[in-house]
Amino acid sequence: MKPSLTVDGVLIRDGAILLVQRKHEPFRGKWALPGGFVEYGETVEEAVLREFEEETGLSAHRPDVRSREKTIPPHYWWKASDPDSQPPA
Repeated sequence: MKPSLTVDGVLIRDGAILLVQRKHEPFRGKWALPGGFVEYGETVEEAVLREFEEETGLSAHRPDVRSREKTIPPHYWWKASDPDSQPPA
Protein backbone atom coordinates (compact mmCIF):
# COMPACT_ATOMS: atom_id res chain seq x y z
CA MET A 1 0.00 0.00 0.00
CA LYS A 2 1.30 3.47 -0.94
CA PRO A 3 0.96 6.27 1.67
CA SER A 4 -0.81 9.41 0.43
CA LEU A 5 -0.82 12.88 1.94
CA THR A 6 -4.20 14.57 2.33
CA VAL A 7 -5.46 17.96 3.50
CA ASP A 8 -8.74 19.19 4.93
CA GLY A 9 -9.88 22.77 5.28
CA VAL A 10 -12.21 24.37 7.77
CA LEU A 11 -14.30 27.48 7.13
CA ILE A 12 -16.16 28.81 10.16
CA ARG A 13 -18.66 31.62 9.75
CA ASP A 14 -21.21 32.79 12.30
CA GLY A 15 -20.41 29.73 14.43
CA ALA A 16 -21.17 27.28 11.59
CA ILE A 17 -18.65 24.96 9.91
CA LEU A 18 -18.84 24.51 6.15
CA LEU A 19 -19.22 20.86 5.13
CA VAL A 20 -19.51 19.23 1.72
CA GLN A 21 -21.38 16.09 0.73
CA ARG A 22 -18.95 13.45 -0.53
CA LYS A 23 -19.36 12.54 -4.22
CA HIS A 24 -17.12 9.46 -4.19
CA GLU A 25 -16.45 6.40 -2.08
CA PRO A 26 -15.56 5.86 0.61
CA PHE A 27 -18.51 7.39 2.43
CA ARG A 28 -20.33 8.66 -0.67
CA GLY A 29 -23.21 10.94 0.32
CA LYS A 30 -21.84 11.58 3.81
CA TRP A 31 -20.89 15.05 5.09
CA ALA A 32 -17.19 15.95 5.39
CA LEU A 33 -14.73 18.82 5.49
CA PRO A 34 -13.59 19.94 2.02
CA GLY A 35 -10.27 18.31 1.26
CA GLY A 36 -8.40 15.72 -0.70
CA PHE A 37 -5.04 14.47 -1.88
CA VAL A 38 -1.92 16.60 -2.26
CA GLU A 39 -0.69 16.32 -5.84
CA TYR A 40 2.96 15.64 -6.69
CA GLY A 41 4.98 18.87 -6.55
CA GLU A 42 2.21 20.75 -4.74
CA THR A 43 2.60 22.28 -1.27
CA VAL A 44 0.00 21.50 1.37
CA GLU A 45 -0.99 25.18 1.31
CA GLU A 46 -1.62 25.02 -2.46
CA ALA A 47 -3.49 21.73 -2.07
CA VAL A 48 -5.88 22.94 0.61
CA LEU A 49 -6.72 26.07 -1.39
CA ARG A 50 -7.24 24.04 -4.59
CA GLU A 51 -9.38 21.39 -2.89
CA PHE A 52 -11.47 24.03 -1.13
CA GLU A 53 -12.25 25.80 -4.39
CA GLU A 54 -12.88 22.54 -6.30
CA GLU A 55 -15.29 21.22 -3.68
CA THR A 56 -17.12 24.41 -2.69
CA GLY A 57 -16.81 26.82 -5.63
CA LEU A 58 -15.51 29.46 -3.19
CA SER A 59 -12.16 31.18 -3.59
CA ALA A 60 -9.87 31.29 -0.60
CA HIS A 61 -6.64 33.12 0.05
CA ARG A 62 -3.48 32.37 1.99
CA PRO A 63 -4.39 29.83 4.68
CA ASP A 64 -3.82 30.55 8.34
CA VAL A 65 -1.91 27.45 9.44
CA ARG A 66 -2.94 26.01 12.78
CA SER A 67 -1.59 22.64 13.75
CA ARG A 68 -3.17 20.28 16.22
CA GLU A 69 -1.02 18.29 18.57
CA LYS A 70 -0.19 14.82 17.16
CA THR A 71 -1.92 15.62 13.85
CA ILE A 72 -0.06 15.29 10.55
CA PRO A 73 -0.56 17.19 8.31
CA PRO A 74 -1.60 20.43 10.04
CA HIS A 75 -5.17 21.56 9.67
CA TYR A 76 -5.61 24.76 7.70
CA TRP A 77 -8.11 27.49 8.43
CA TRP A 78 -8.92 30.29 6.04
CA LYS A 79 -11.46 32.96 5.26
CA ALA A 80 -13.33 32.95 1.99
CA SER A 81 -12.43 35.92 -0.21
CA ASP A 82 -16.17 36.59 -0.64
CA PRO A 83 -17.82 35.72 2.71
CA ASP A 84 -21.31 36.16 1.19
CA SER A 85 -20.69 33.56 -1.55
CA GLN A 86 -22.58 30.31 -1.41
CA PRO A 87 -21.34 26.91 -2.62
CA PRO A 88 -22.81 25.78 -5.94
CA ALA A 89 -25.99 23.71 -5.70
